[in-house]
Amino acid sequence: MAFIGPGDILVLQKADGRVLRVINGVLQAGQVLDVAVDSSSERGLLGIALHPDFPATPFVYLYYTESSNGSDIFGSPAPLGNRVYRYTWNGSTLVSPVLILDLPVTPGPNHNGGTMTFGPDGKLYIVIGELNRNGQLQNNSSGSAPDNTGVIFRINDDGSAPSDNPFFGQGGNLAKYYAYGIRNSFGVTFDPLTDKLWDTENGPNNYDEINLVEPGFNSGWNRIMGPVARDAEGISDLVVFAGSHYADPKFSWLTTVGPTAIVFLNSTRLGTQYENDVFVGDINNGRLYHLKPNASRNGFVFAGVGLSDLVADNNAELQEIILGTGFGGITDLKVGPDGLLYVISFTMGKIFVLSGKPEAEFETASMLPTQVSILASGAETTGVSRGPAFQSFNTSGVLQATQFALNPDFRSDLKFVLSNFDADAADELLVGGRETTAFARGPAYQLFDADGTFKFTEFVLNPDFIDVSFAPLNVGSNGVLACGREIGGLARGPAYQAFDSSGNLLRTQFVLNSDFTADNSCLGANLDGLAGDEVITEGREVTGLARGPALQAFNSNGTLRFTQFALNPNFTETKFTALDVSGSKQIVVWGRETSGLGRGPAYQSFNSNGAFIMTRFVLNSTEPVNEMRHARLRN
Repeated sequence: MAFIGPGDILVLQKADGRVLRVINGVLQAGQVLDVAVDSSSERGLLGIALHPDFPATPFVYLYYTESSNGSDIFGSPAPLGNRVYRYTWNGSTLVSPVLILDLPVTPGPNHNGGTMTFGPDGKLYIVIGELNRNGQLQNNSSGSAPDNTGVIFRINDDGSAPSDNPFFGQGGNLAKYYAYGIRNSFGVTFDPLTDKLWDTENGPNNYDEINLVEPGFNSGWNRIMGPVARDAEGISDLVVFAGSHYADPKFSWLTTVGPTAIVFLNSTRLGTQYENDVFVGDINNGRLYHLKPNASRNGFVFAGVGLSDLVADNNAELQEIILGTGFGGITDLKVGPDGLLYVISFTMGKIFVLSGKPEAEFETASMLPTQVSILASGAETTGVSRGPAFQSFNTSGVLQATQFALNPDFRSDLKFVLSNFDADAADELLVGGRETTAFARGPAYQLFDADGTFKFTEFVLNPDFIDVSFAPLNVGSNGVLACGREIGGLARGPAYQAFDSSGNLLRTQFVLNSDFTADNSCLGANLDGLAGDEVITEGREVTGLARGPALQAFNSNGTLRFTQFALNPNFTETKFTALDVSGSKQIVVWGRETSGLGRGPAYQSFNSNGAFIMTRFVLNSTEPVNEMRHARLRN
């Protein structure tokens, strides 16, 4: 599958060569393309990749086993070949095919590969399996010369060979290869932090693999699968081309599971503990695996002693990395524009969407001026599935109010904010979220009085926004601050809106820039001591100049107060808050340095004008920092 926009997915059907379109979870009628394929065994419509400048450059690349008679076939007559075509997306269909690669298909009929992706270097990486051949590319020195099987291609967007390919100087077929010695693969991806290529590889009866694929990589098939220490002959019998090298897999399954797609979750939508970690699906069991990269991001760290040899030798050892089950057979994983993890189940014919489970939260509340209450909030996602709700209890545990809020189609970015949003002395409860199904109208909030009485509903920003949050904001009187990031439509990046206590929009302000795609948040704080709060926004610039975390503050009239970059670009999981320190405001930004020096958690403080005060590293390099609080300590 490939995302051509937020909530807009092109999905391949292997057996009949159709490219389908799913918009906001609804399968559209018909198809955007139907190509004639041979679907025998592992042949068929197998891979899709979008040009890195899509949609400005509206190219869509497809890998499929092309039928020889213009109709879908199953093994006979013989197909024309495995081929990569470049199509143009015209907004509704794929048109104007251009042949980019013409690849072998025999003997097969399995081990066709087909997975492909563009790298951060703008080159197209394509896998073809060894098609059951036994030539030099399969490490048989007396076999046939390089024949475009069992390799990862690296090509320009027009199909030509880049001059910096590892074997380019040797000419011929070798010029387009990035790696060889690959039995078969259904998964390639790039680490968003290191720009390194990783793949999954399928063993025969033993030793499926996850590999870090450096330029010139020889994966070892058919002489080695799994770690070389378990192979009696070692690497002495490998075929060596100038510029090649062998490297052990970074992880292996002793008993094959059929690993398929692999992806790095460059998002916090499953929780900060999973950000930039590796997820792998399998076809045999329908499992989703989770692996934690080490500090250098050239391997994995495991808690169990049994995995210290980087091989899951039995089911007991395997349990550590199994995150989910029951997906049928997984053929693809993608991180959507909304930061959620999308899973294709081949056997079930479904696309699953995974997000962090909304947890029930509890806090003390002053929902009436003279009464302290306990507030419980969460979302009913199973059973009747009525959506967001809250309950309040007095200090004796007696239920005071139950109230369902918004509607069950508000499934993302749920927030429950207890604060004083109007002129009276009691707190109100704001329930905010994003409506992603049915009408899919986007972000909204509802306000409720202490007794659960509904006050009003206000839709905010627009449906192209994700990562939406809400906070109280003094706008001369109490009001609401709504923040988010626009990833569809005009895709203008982070913004906030200010509302008064009646839900009237006061202003909309786009902030930072569209390259700030992570850790976006905002809050209201009085920085100057005058009437009305200033708005402080934070995010992490991970594309473009990729300068890392930054703050931007706006005066109560919406004019820019300051922009300040914080920590350094190697920090992730960044957050911020505003603190009262000796009668003035300080802004504290914290996060975890996960690359570069990899020193771990730290915080940095700034005064109300954005001037730097101090930096302090805390805890240790492996410890995540989930929260920082300010308290007055006794001398």
